[in-house]
Amino acid sequence: MAVNVNLRDADTIGKVIEAINLADSRLVAALNEGSDGIDIKDSTGGSGNLTVANLTGSAAATGLGIAKTGTGDLLHGNSLFDDLAVTLRDGTVVEVNLGNPTTVGDILAAIHAANIHLTAAINAAGNGIDISDSTIGSGNLSIANLNGCTAATDWASLARGPAERSWGPRS
Repeated sequence: MAVNVNLRDADTIGKVIEAINLADSRLVAALNEGSDGIDIKDSTGGSGNLTVANLTGSAAATGLGIAKTGTGDLLHGNSLFDDLAVTLRDGTVVEVNLGNPTTVGDILAAIHAANIHLTAAINAAGNGIDISDSTIGSGNLSIANLNGCTAATDWASLARGPAERSWGPRS
């Protein structure tokens, strides 16, 4: 069974959940237990797994953390509060929850708290953040947007070497 959900007027998470619930009476969407993501339950009674995908030309499901396949009739959406995906040199992907930072110190603290191998400090010019990775691996440290957040894009991630990235304003 395929159900298309119209999110055109859904400008809050509450309205997204309401739109999913109104799209088909056999679908029940709600905030998860941590109140940081959307869970969807399918009551059709089929034997397959519940899958949510983006419609052509839309990335809404990805941005909402629900573009995935659940287990059986339940899909647990990703946290909507993880803002950055930092890939360490050893290939580990660390999700960083910036929260609602009001200072640069809040951003530095969030990066430090995300993984023991990440360090962050104000850069030498005082206009950006240097992020370093202490893992050993052949990959490069990279920073990407996550769950529809544009923090990595808004603050350009500029390569400085395999173990360090500079994160600061675009020029």
